[in-house]
Amino acid sequence: MKIIAHGHSSIELRGREYRLLIDPFFTEAEQVQAITDIDYILLSHAHGDHMTGALEVAKQNGAKVIGIYELTAHMQSLGAKVEPLGIGGTLDLGETKITMVPAVHSSSIFHEEPFSVEYMGAPVGFIIEMDGKRVYHAGDTAIFSDMKLWATLYPLDAAILPIGGVYTMDMRQAAMAAELLNVDQVVPIHYNTFPAIEIEPQDFVELLKSSGRKAWFLAPGEAFVL
Repeated sequence: MKIIAHGHSSIELRGREYRLLIDPFFTEAEQVQAITDIDYILLSHAHGDHMTGALEVAKQNGAKVIGIYELTAHMQSLGAKVEPLGIGGTLDLGETKITMVPAVHSSSIFHEEPFSVEYMGAPVGFIIEMDGKRVYHAGDTAIFSDMKLWATLYPLDAAILPIGGVYTMDMRQAAMAAELLNVDQVVPIHYNTFPAIEIEPQDFVELLKSSGRKAWFLAPGEAFVL
């Protein structure tokens, strides 16, 4: 399994069978056009920094959108092919399996004129099994003790965790989450995109180092292989 960063919280997973794109945040047409051969798009929630460009990528690639029921119903109404999941449910694609797990956050779409907020179902994370490896993409979330269950039910090889604070868990909480999840490899996301979530990456490296864990800070386009 190859883990490729596309900025903010957007991650692409490439395996022998499928290519998955998680939480796109593509504000330019060139970014959308550069994403090719995607089979499924996984959306953790409906905030703009986690699904901007998702519809365009889905249509361009003929990809199905996977998400909580309300969010996939919204995407289907816009013309996307969808595969709804419920929390705790698993989409079994053979060697590749996608399990939806809870997140502690919110999920909504904001409409400007007239202003309104449209609820889009619960926020979620995903556990993806691919090529004999398992990775957890937490989406936007606080730390919560149920993370320890994933280490028991779905032993993980890596976790993709938000670390920027303010809107999600911060670096200290993310380091504790890595312990709960029992992972040695962490890909940090949701940091340094906006002033409110600016952090010093080396601080997180040091937090993990004391427990022998490694942080993979990936610039857009960079990757590592599990």
